[in-house]
Amino acid sequence: MFDRVIEHLYLKVFVNIVVYDLKTFIYIEVVNKKGLLEDIFKKSFDSVKLNHNIYDFIFGYISKTPFYYISVLDGSIAHKITKDLTCMEDKNLKCIAHKNQFAFCTDRSDIDMLQKRYKKIGVDFIFSPFAVLSNLFEEQIKKEMVLLVLIEDGFCTVEIFDKSRLLYAKRNKIKLDDEVFLSVENEIKHFYKDTQCDSRFIQMVYIADSVGVGKDLKESLEEEMFFDVFLYDVVLNSEVCKLAKAELDEI
Repeated sequence: MFDRVIEHLYLKVFVNIVVYDLKTFIYIEVVNKKGLLEDIFKKSFDSVKLNHNIYDFIFGYISKTPFYYISVLDGSIAHKITKDLTCMEDKNLKCIAHKNQFAFCTDRSDIDMLQKRYKKIGVDFIFSPFAVLSNLFEEQIKKEMVLLVLIEDGFCTVEIFDKSRLLYAKRNKIKLDDEVFLSVENEIKHFYKDTQCDSRFIQMVYIADSVGVGKDLKESLEEEMFFDVFLYDVVLNSEVCKLAKAELDEI
């Protein structure tokens, strides 16, 4: 409570970390005392560890205020999104329920690894790519049955919702750009064949592309599977920052 009283006296610094392809990408937003975005800083490093260069870069900003927040995107393959809320009781998983409809789950071993890696600066929030994707298209999933796709460096994440009701979700590791379509196509086939899913016909597809290969996927889905496809270029660090701000608003 006391923090809320005095926080308007200080800057807020949001540090957002994404690691891919043996590189660490840092995205920092500085919010002024009036709550307005003051500046943005970005930098990449050729390391997946918190080395001296990364630490010094981050510390240069978080040392300016007691109100700083470190967020990390969980890049592991082990986490999932599930309709089964009993996962909250699994001691091997860290699960966060979303509006009592579904849960984002991550192996506790992966959480422990991330916290250990960033122990020197601390970690306030660890977000799943599933959370990034669901948040990006929050308005769209409320209205209709949709297929959501997040293209990352080395990963393809798929979610299917029907008016905010989760029907299907999967995250796959991919090696080449042309594997994106095959990954999405395979998950669509699995969805239609899964007797536990409400496998009605999908028409609308929303793609969040963080690596610049989404145009080919859009054309393939439109021409070969006759979907209506909408493509958005996204910066993952920025989307992680949006999630961190939303978490703070709920505290």
